[in-house]
Amino acid sequence: MGFFELLSGKPLRERADALIQSFSKRCPLPGARRKSLSNREIEGALESLYRDAAAFSREQRLGIVGRARFAKAFQDELLGRGYPADLVMKITSAVSAKALVRKESP
Repeated sequence: MGFFELLSGKPLRERADALIQSFSKRCPLPGARRKSLSNREIEGALESLYRDAAAFSREQRLGIVGRARFAKAFQDELLGRGYPADLVMKITSAVSAKALVRKESP
């Protein structure tokens, strides 16, 4: 993916959508599921989400602006799927902190 293609935001939205599709299969909205999810199921869905977002960030070598744009696209996609705003904020913050923050080498 080229720099100018990344700035258009379309690839970021597409990847955010793919991550959320995968997440929503494992952790659907409360009204869309038949049974309550266990904490283990929720944690597994979130860990997978963090891992996939981090992999995307590394693969695309996202800088500060790219990571911020990806987090915003991710947030917008979750809201668009009907997840509650307070949950969206928590998930987006966690994805940003756990997956999109670059870890500095000592």
